[in-house]
Amino acid sequence: MKQVAGTILTINDGIPSFLVTKDDGNYGFFCTKVLEDKTALASILECLHDALEVDLEQLRLSELTTCEIGEANVSLFVFDHLQITSELKQRALDQGLDFVQGDQLHMLFHDVKFDSAPVFD
Repeated sequence: MKQVAGTILTINDGIPSFLVTKDDGNYGFFCTKVLEDKTALASILECLHDALEVDLEQLRLSELTTCEIGEANVSLFVFDHLQITSELKQRALDQGLDFVQGDQLHMLFHDVKFDSAPVFD
């Protein structure tokens, strides 16, 4: 089954932070399977909503790209969120996610191969 990835971008004091997973000190993009009856976009939105109870009306799609994670080509959706609250940050932590400043994600950006052409399912 195909995978899809997503992140939420927030900028505080000019410094970007991204919603990522953290496993043994390694960061990754939030990934889920594309649901059989849904598009990649609908699948990642549903997963973000279920995991974080995020108000989908507060998300704005800012970027769509294709990247290679492991051996798989996946669509990566980057969302802006209108307001990152302490409650949202805590729900993220409870799910093994965190908003991490971009300057701490060098290895993630190095390990993931990005392509500017999106994959259409």
